[in-house]
Amino acid sequence: MLASEAASDLAILNGTLHHIGVATPNALLDSKEWQLTFGLTAVSDIIYDPIQKVRVLFLSDGRKNGTLIELVEPASEDSPVGAFLKTKNRFYHVCYEVDDLERALRHVRAQGTLVLEQPMTAVAYAGRRIAWCCTRAGNFVELLERGVPPRASADPGPLVP
Repeated sequence: MLASEAASDLAILNGTLHHIGVATPNALLDSKEWQLTFGLTAVSDIIYDPIQKVRVLFLSDGRKNGTLIELVEPASEDSPVGAFLKTKNRFYHVCYEVDDLERALRHVRAQGTLVLEQPMTAVAYAGRRIAWCCTRAGNFVELLERGVPPRASADPGPLVP
């Protein structure tokens, strides 16, 4: 596939960078450093996701449509993030928001990217679906389905832009 064809496929997917995930042993403590050092502001409370076995906190520079920083803390001993932190690496993943998650997954598979799990709902995104992928180079990528699903209850829950 030519580079121009790949760029065309990506344009069709309408993917945009949504956030950068940073692994941390303590999201609240690290958020203070990001806020003091880089002037970021917390735009969520700590959100517990039992499916992902993590607690997350989102930070923003306050710009409209700016990229978020997601601090990802393991919530249990068997959290994948806990194992990741043992590598001493803090950069965890990038997340692209896409219009059509199934189409995006077909595209990344065609490029040799491994889809780690089937799409699942995510607590931090009010039930929108996500899928985890690993590129041939070993980079973790989260794909987030654009849009907000209908809610089953009157509780709006955590909504992260």
